[in-house]
Amino acid sequence: MTLSSYKVDVIRGAEMWQCFGKPAEPVLRAVTGQQGLAITGATLLPTGDLLLDGAAKPKGTCSPLGAAKKWLAPGATPSLLSVPALDRHPMQIAEPLYLEGYSPDEHGTNLDLGDGVTLRVALERISGTWQRPAEQIAGSVALCGLLRFDGGAWAVQPLAVAGPKGAVFTYGRTDESTKTGKKKPTLVILKERASRLLRKKA
Repeated sequence: MTLSSYKVDVIRGAEMWQCFGKPAEPVLRAVTGQQGLAITGATLLPTGDLLLDGAAKPKGTCSPLGAAKKWLAPGATPSLLSVPALDRHPMQIAEPLYLEGYSPDEHGTNLDLGDGVTLRVALERISGTWQRPAEQIAGSVALCGLLRFDGGAWAVQPLAVAGPKGAVFTYGRTDESTKTGKKKPTLVILKERASRLLRKKA
């Protein structure tokens, strides 16, 4: 399922989540609360895209890494549709996976998978809403993410990681996502200004 929205440069950090509006709220609440998502009446396209044109509601609890280990670990039977790369959106060329038993370096930039195999961590693809990602990856024992082949080499873009005490740091929105410290969020201010300009032109 892909969510997209237009954004201007003055909207940054956690405020970006506000650009998606009400249709994305159930998805964001499920991610924030580590819950499952019950979807009814949505359209599944042959390409594997799910159109959020039905009803969506957070339901129950869901461990991101637990689900990833069940469906995406090496040897697991994937539940995803198998669509040729040429028929997929570029965003979907990345393959979801679950990893554990690796040794991260002290900078969180590379994972030693053993037998002389090292996998680079694509820190440049991590959202600015995830605080201290390199530090958390360096202290992680498991992760789920997207495996990409870019620039002639493989790299993994982490989506969630677990530390030795079992703490999970999830990529994306946090509980502070809607708290801006301002009287009005930037997006609200922009909408008000645009509305005034349109009324003047009319």
